[in-house]
Amino acid sequence: MRASALSISPLSVAAHLTAIALSSVILISVLDLWNADLRIPLSYGGDSLLCGSLIKGIIDNGWYLHNVYVGAPDGQYLYDYPVNANLDIIIMKIISVFCANYAITMNIYFLLTFILTTITTMFVLRHFKTSYPLSILGSLLFSFVPYHFLRGEPHLTLAAYYMIPPIIMVIHWVFISTSFLLISSENKISGLRRLSQKSIMCIVICVLISSTFIYYPFFSCFFLLIAGISGYISQRSKYPPLNSIILILIIIIGVLTNASPSLIYQYENGKNPEVAIRGPAESEIYGLKIVQLLMPIGGHRTQLFSRLAGYYSGTAPLINENAVVSLGVLGSLGFLLLIGWA
Repeated sequence: MRASALSISPLSVAAHLTAIALSSVILISVLDLWNADLRIPLSYGGDSLLCGSLIKGIIDNGWYLHNVYVGAPDGQYLYDYPVNANLDIIIMKIISVFCANYAITMNIYFLLTFILTTITTMFVLRHFKTSYPLSILGSLLFSFVPYHFLRGEPHLTLAAYYMIPPIIMVIHWVFISTSFLLISSENKISGLRRLSQKSIMCIVICVLISSTFIYYPFFSCFFLLIAGISGYISQRSKYPPLNSIILILIIIIGVLTNASPSLIYQYENGKNPEVAIRGPAESEIYGLKIVQLLMPIGGHRTQLFSRLAGYYSGTAPLINENAVVSLGVLGSLGFLLLIGWA
């Protein structure tokens, strides 16, 4: 990594603080937080009830897997329903130490996901030498996409996508790598190889992404594999695929470690065939369509865009929660530009 990528200067600190401040102001304005009572969940229905119950279980029982206050006679066991988002749960656990109210904990964590996304996006954009003004703008645009609000507290661990920018940075490193990412050059004094700063960052980011909701580590592995193959084709170098395999293994080990309580429980007690049964057809029903990324959001404030979204929703089959994934105008233009570039 270039040394400047991790350097801390007054200008860098000021830019990050500016991005955080702007993110906070936008958040307060959009959600009208001045008039909100954070003791009441921002969302109270659907899967937000499940999230609330998990957080309440963490507060009352220490962790979410066994809740002695729900499910007679022996409490509720969730080993057959693993969340695999221990990073999110640990942060919420820390928040609950200072405020043992499940609604406040859930609300604060949801609001914190915007700030964390702004910070990580800003860091990655600056690593890629994006100017300070554009880095601030880009971090805010990525933090406040419609997806973030519309997933919201019902899909709290999906709304927590702040680890996506760092893993994209790692994927880029894999693509351009001309040596082992996880081993630095040989030390001239000791003659030993050691982990470089970039190596440590790769490991930390992969461990953290493995502790988020399973979609994110799964697609991280997919794109790491693509980066490794593409790097080999473009550079005729063995290092991109080797690096991608190593990092994928780190993520897989992380996912298995996160899921280990459930895996051990199922090994000892057998699997529950009635939990979260998914059929092959659901991959088509719930699968993301590229056109959904480019379509305007439903109820868009511009009448033309609103009619276009309504027409698509009224004629296309299987419209579901993926109607909230619109990239917006700038995101769509960027996506099309990258496709054209490729």
